[in-house]
Amino acid sequence: MEQASHTPPTNKLSTRLALMLAALVAIGPFGIDTYLPAMPAMAAFYDVSTASVQMSISLFFVGFALGQVVGGPVSDRVGRKPVALVGLSIFTLTSLLIIWTTSVEELLLLRFIQALGGGATTVISSAAVRDRYHGRDVAKMLSMVSMIMLMAPMLAPGIGAIALNFFSWQSIFAVLTVYGGLLLLMVVFQLPETNPNPKADGPLVKGILQKYGEVLGTPKAMGFVLCTGFSLGCLFTFLTGSAFTYIEYFGVSTNLYPVLFGSNVLIYMMVNRLNMKLLNRYDPVQLIPIGIAIQLTSMVVFNLVLHFFNPGLPFVYLMITLTISSIGFIAANSTSCTLRYFPHSSGTANAVIGTLNFGLGGVVGILMSLMHDGTLVPIATTMFLVSFLSLVFFIWGMRAPEPEIPGQPSDVQSVPSNSADRVREPADL
Repeated sequence: MEQASHTPPTNKLSTRLALMLAALVAIGPFGIDTYLPAMPAMAAFYDVSTASVQMSISLFFVGFALGQVVGGPVSDRVGRKPVALVGLSIFTLTSLLIIWTTSVEELLLLRFIQALGGGATTVISSAAVRDRYHGRDVAKMLSMVSMIMLMAPMLAPGIGAIALNFFSWQSIFAVLTVYGGLLLLMVVFQLPETNPNPKADGPLVKGILQKYGEVLGTPKAMGFVLCTGFSLGCLFTFLTGSAFTYIEYFGVSTNLYPVLFGSNVLIYMMVNRLNMKLLNRYDPVQLIPIGIAIQLTSMVVFNLVLHFFNPGLPFVYLMITLTISSIGFIAANSTSCTLRYFPHSSGTANAVIGTLNFGLGGVVGILMSLMHDGTLVPIATTMFLVSFLSLVFFIWGMRAPEPEIPGQPSDVQSVPSNSADRVREPADL
């Protein structure tokens, strides 16, 4: 018999649960974007260069990825809530300690530890969705979580700027401390435990490695994972190069830049909403090619026009908007297709997804830095390459053999697609 605190699978989408999971995922963008306006002030306080403070962003990405690597499989063994509680405790405590740092070295260390907690907290979100939902409902719920969470990168820079203008840079980390504390209360008193059967199979390290081997050794699932990662590479490229594109290259004012940036994110949110509606009629795997087609076509047109002409801001804005918003058809649906293969290891599967996404984001950032030549060519080329690789891995995944789903009889796996729990082959599309 399951414990009363566990929440059984359901087909009814819960806006309340989506809000709570989105609040947990928002730790990432809030942890990064809120203090971006304060970097010059922090550099002056520590008496170092701004580049030294910017190192804290890279360390945050690394720590965030490592937090997911550990937190995902541990949540499969002990449950989602304990991992979230530990992760949030680490995030909240380090946010508080950063307020009293006196050197940039202390900042870098605490930002890394802070990210470990944030990554462990975030990784349970998609896993919790997989625990509670099946088939198309997984993709619908992930789209809802993503749509709500995208409010964070829209609001975070403004919150940081307000705190900096009225108080000091330390107040930004006070805000993060309060946010982490509120999330702790939410997890303790409101968030249900969604992992119905936490299992500790053997020693901890051995069990974790076995679960990672299970995920990484499933070609069909990894096709969807890499499809997601490379499509999100376009988003990471945009995030890395947006300030250069809008402010330096086109001379947009710093007041107009947040409007352009925010509108890109807003349209992405709208496509996530459209994706939720379309999932009432189509399977997730049918919508992924639509997003890839929009993304890749936009980048082909962008690169051709950039090669032969000198496009203005309206055209570049349109191409970037189409490319970024198309991820609304790819990310949630590909994640849903991945998680269906791991009903008892969804935390580990989501850790693989998150780690690869952040890893690819780091690679894209390095690639952009190496190729930077003062033009839009590196940005356009990088976005084309990652969108093309997204298509390649989607095709590879679709051609891979259909694995057996643990705990699901083979006859159930072959039911018609209107059950919304089978990934269709290309011939079905």
